Amino acid sequence: MKGDDVLKEPAVVKNTAKLDKGRSPGRTQLDPAAQAHIGKQLKAIYDGVVNQPVPERFLDLLQQIDAAPRRP
Repeated sequence: MKGDDVLKEPAVVKNTAKLDKGRSPGRTQLDPAAQAHIGKQLKAIYDGVVNQPVPERFLDLLQQIDAAPRRP
């Protein structure tokens, strides 16, 4: 999945929230299909971010830190 595809997929989330009796009133629990859909979307976004290259300016900063004299 690409980042744009995540947003274009049809929403699986319907009005299926149920009252979660184990929590305080007003809190709801999504049905398992909605949770799975959201989880897949979050994973796709996370994977896209993780696989991006490290910006050159960050690599330069790391190189400067490595080259700096160490304090005892």
